[in-house]
Amino acid sequence: MFRDGKFKKSIATKVVTQITTFVAIIIVLLLCFIAYSDVTYLQEKANENLQKKAQDLARDVNQKFEYLREKTELLGKNELIINAFVDVDSRDKYLFPLIKNFREDGYLNKLSIVDFDGRIVFQTDTNIATVIKSHELRMALSLSRTITYFKDNELIFIVPINYYNTTQGAIIATFNIKNIIDQYTQLENFIYTKLYHDGEEFYSKNYENHKSYSTYKFVCDKNHTVFHDLGIKLEIGILQTTYLQPLHKQLTFLSIVGFFVLIIAILLSYNLARTIADPILKLYTKVTQASSNPLEEHYEPLGTDDELEILGYAFFKKTKALEALNKDLHVKIKEATEALEEERNVFSLAIEGSKDGLWDWNLQNDHFQFSERYAIMLGYMPEELPHNIGMFLDLLHPDDRIKAQGVVKKYLDSYGKEDYENTFRLKAKDGSWCWILGRGKALFDSDGTPLRFVGFNTDISLLIEAQEKLDNIAKHDALTHLPNRFLLSELLTRAMHGAKRNQNILALLFIDLDGFKSINDTYGHDVDDKVLITIADRMNKLIRVNDIASRLGGDEFVVVVSDLKTKDEIIPILKRFLKEFSSTITVNGNSLHISASIGVNFYSGEDNIDYETFINQADQAMYTAKYSGKNQYKFFNF
Repeated sequence: MFRDGKFKKSIATKVVTQITTFVAIIIVLLLCFIAYSDVTYLQEKANENLQKKAQDLARDVNQKFEYLREKTELLGKNELIINAFVDVDSRDKYLFPLIKNFREDGYLNKLSIVDFDGRIVFQTDTNIATVIKSHELRMALSLSRTITYFKDNELIFIVPINYYNTTQGAIIATFNIKNIIDQYTQLENFIYTKLYHDGEEFYSKNYENHKSYSTYKFVCDKNHTVFHDLGIKLEIGILQTTYLQPLHKQLTFLSIVGFFVLIIAILLSYNLARTIADPILKLYTKVTQASSNPLEEHYEPLGTDDELEILGYAFFKKTKALEALNKDLHVKIKEATEALEEERNVFSLAIEGSKDGLWDWNLQNDHFQFSERYAIMLGYMPEELPHNIGMFLDLLHPDDRIKAQGVVKKYLDSYGKEDYENTFRLKAKDGSWCWILGRGKALFDSDGTPLRFVGFNTDISLLIEAQEKLDNIAKHDALTHLPNRFLLSELLTRAMHGAKRNQNILALLFIDLDGFKSINDTYGHDVDDKVLITIADRMNKLIRVNDIASRLGGDEFVVVVSDLKTKDEIIPILKRFLKEFSSTITVNGNSLHISASIGVNFYSGEDNIDYETFINQADQAMYTAKYSGKNQYKFFNF
């Protein structure tokens, strides 16, 4: 970066940094390679040493175990032991000297002699109850075979005593296994030993938890019979600091050498960097002066006689040519800028005059830019709306969201060949909904990927409101505001389909007011209209939410009652209608009395008739009620 006449990083700095870094990396890689090679070699040597020590230790301890087993077996075959076992009176005389001699090596913990039934004949310790009851003792007596097993950190031999090929009892000898192993683990302090039985450690020597070791695990094979039979595993390890000590010395020496090599590399690279950078700085001075002042008439050499000299001369020639071109270009840029500013002003006036909101959607990063008019149209200030497409989706009416997204997708999938135009609702700041007409055009790359989508939003809320009012006028009676004949046909057709689909009964009440003509003749149209409005209000109070009340014209009304289970359910409703219609109506201080004749027709989907036939049949039933005396209802009879 170049700023205020100074380089953030000069070429000299870069050269020194890169060469120094390269040399440092070579030194580090060399040290790592040497360290890896030496560590591998030392680890192999350590493992070989550990393997030999483990094999020697396993062999010596196993030989000791085998010796103790053979010694115990010889004791079981001793004639004095057999005589003492058979001759009760001479036991003390024979056993004590034998046992005393047997214990001279100091490894024996306890020794007991039992008969075939497990009863104690002789013992050096009273705590042998678990051995006497053990499965191993029963096996040794029944099979007449020496049994060896490990329990509670003790090595136990059970040797049968035979007399004339008959097992009379057994010798149970228990040895302190740790004392035996200690005899053979007199290794250096930096080597530790561990033994495991059934995965649990029962012997450890020279091991410290906070130190790191290189470990070798020795699994005894069948050559180590006692170890193998007992399932004992041996682990031996050596301190890493001990066997890696030669490596530490070597790396220290090499690090010192590498440091001096790095210093020499820095000095050499700095000298090389200055040789390259000084002519470039001289050329830089010329370039800087040329940006504010015209170049001299003739080229002044840099004095390098190399590629930089060629570059300096080429710069001189090019700059002189650019000085002439710059003058002409400056004039053209000024003219183009003035023209562009004029076009921008015209475009801005056109946008403001149209009162449309401009939007620009970047489809690569979902950034949504919009004009001030876009926000004001919804009652917001521009800074109150975020510039992302999520803002548009949040403001979009839930009922219009799927359609709006579908229209955009269809347009983009057409690669802009179709026109984008859609109407939807956006939520204004005050909570109201504004109807918007959106139009736009997208920009695609050569692969057909949409890049930008630009367009205008126009507020058409007043137009939609006017259309809704016109639609309401077209479908509702101007006096009573009830659905007119046109809307009734739509609602009744829909209700008939619903009755057929839900298997319900639909009732249509065709109502004609009795005595209405005389009121019109007597009091005029003003009272006439108020009576019709009152009747319409009463009908709206009588019908249910899902029912329909409509005025066909004059004093004729139609009521559609849906969701009936039986035809008899309509009778209470008809009675309420007759009662309500016959109630006195007061208009302008005049008490008026009228009644109604009602024709009733039913539809349950079984009859294949259209809504006009359905109404005409109810109309016929109404005339039957009127000719039968009025103020009553009649059902249509096929």
